[in-house]
Amino acid sequence: RRATTCCCQGSEGGGGVVPFPPYMALPRPAGRTKKNVQSLQQLSTQVVATSLDKYTSLGVLPLEVVALILNRTLTLGLLTPHSFKLFLETGHHEIREVFEKLEARETHIPVLPTRCGQR
Repeated sequence: RRATTCCCQGSEGGGGVVPFPPYMALPRPAGRTKKNVQSLQQLSTQVVATSLDKYTSLGVLPLEVVALILNRTLTLGLLTPHSFKLFLETGHHEIREVFEKLEARETHIPVLPTRCGQR
């Protein structure tokens, strides 16, 4: 292994170049294994999927990110009319194809109450 160097002390620090190991592992908390550690991407996807009602657009996100959020939203069972509309408005035709395969349709809520029978 080749040690990398740090010259942050400089010549005025008196030490010159200080070697340090290229990998410094922090001790893991007891009981925590690598299998249950979530990545930043997984955590971010989880947060966005659970709070889609606060967003007005997902159009600036790339297809891969929108697909991950959609997958997580469907896994959690949190697809609402608002989130459905957000996914459709992204402009990604692949997302639209997923909804077509799932036979999901947009629901229209009436503005005024309707009557089902005669008076």
